[in-house]
Order: sequence, then C-alpha cells, then structure tokens
Amino acid sequence: MIPESQWRWAGYPAHLCVSYMCRWWMCTRIGNYVISSIGHYVPDREKNEMETIGAGPKDFFETMVFEADDLEDPFSWSGYELEQKRYADAEEAREGHMETCRHWADFDPTESCR
Repeated sequence: MIPESQWRWAGYPAHLCVSYMCRWWMCTRIGNYVISSIGHYVPDREKNEMETIGAGPKDFFETMVFEADDLEDPFSWSGYELEQKRYADAEEAREGHMETCRHWADFDPTESCR
C-alpha cells in the first residue's frame, strides 16, 4: 500500500485533449499510476453550457487511470487507459477520484487482476 502522504497532486488535468475547456479537474500520481479526473466541460464560452464528455446523458465528469511511463515527469503517462469511470456531478467525481486513488494505492500488480 502507498500511503496518502506519498501521493503527488498536480494542479492541472492530465488527460483529454480539450481538458482546457473543463472547469473541474483532479490529478494524482500514486506509485506507477496517474489518476486523472476532469469534468464540467464547457466548449462554447458564449453559451456557457456544460456538455457531456461521454456517450451517456449524464456523463459530465470522468476519471481515468494510466500507467506512468516517465519517472522524471511525474504526470507523464502511457496513454493506455487501465480504468475509466463517469459521473453526473462534481461531488460524485471527487468521491470517485478518491475511491480510485485508494484502489490503486492498494493495487499489487503481482497479484491477479481484481
């Protein structure tokens, strides 16, 4: 287990090419994994309306997990997603991000997949 005191936090989103249009994000490096959450996607600033980022009608936020691929850049990742979850609102997304962080902090790659 990797204790929360060793988690590294970033002040920017780590995935989605249009993440600069998202008004909410969390990004955490835990061991060899990057957990990135984004949401509140507003592509048209004039309309100022939040749009979904997934196929579902309430997919306004998402968390994705990637394997880190560079020890020098703590938030560099492989691009291959290991896990993805979507949420309807920011509170669900924050809770989901933290739950995902705890899961990957406990993950032992030498054990069989969960």
